[in-house]
Amino acid sequence: LPAGFAFNFFGQPKSTVSLSTNGYITFTSGNTVNGCCSGQSLRSTGTPNDVIALGWEDWNHTAGTVDYYTNGVAPNRQFVVRVQNVPRFGGTGAPTTAMVVLYETSNLVDVIITSITTGASDVTTVGIENDGGTKGYAPAGKNAASGWSASNETWRFSPIIPAAPNFQYTWSPWTYLTSTSVPNPQALSAGGVISYTLNVTNLTNGCSAPPAYIQ
Repeated sequence: LPAGFAFNFFGQPKSTVSLSTNGYITFTSGNTVNGCCSGQSLRSTGTPNDVIALGWEDWNHTAGTVDYYTNGVAPNRQFVVRVQNVPRFGGTGAPTTAMVVLYETSNLVDVIITSITTGASDVTTVGIENDGGTKGYAPAGKNAASGWSASNETWRFSPIIPAAPNFQYTWSPWTYLTSTSVPNPQALSAGGVISYTLNVTNLTNGCSAPPAYIQ
């Protein structure tokens, strides 16, 4: 399926998705393992990976509907996969109604659950996982678990790997200091009392802390 825009998923741009008949989508081309017959515990290096699970279990598509669409205008479009009243295959739980929403620019993922009811044998997963299965996030009690239910709740995931902060340190005055641009300069003299001002700026996001005054 075409998402309609590039979506940043764990640091990699994705523009198409594959929809499994068992309650998840995957971004990896050719990664069409059907995930039968239960949800996988996230994180796991076992295939399939690169997934968003909205109710990963063994589904039965003899009833209910599944559709998808892209909504909005750039740069704030949303790609939506919607599931309505899809039953479980051989399970005792009720049909699933839920959706996944991918947000352009913010690269957030919403899993919106209208109704999921799992039976004692229905091992079901909600969450996200990267392409190698080394990073993954799932709500407590919904990670390859059975016998749980949820209604009218939303889980928001941020699959962006944040950039490491890059700090700038500025000491004033420079008197007796080995450096005025490192976090812990050494004083070359212990004589007298000098008041120093330290300014710290996070160059990644431009934020500055209030100056610290050190004697």
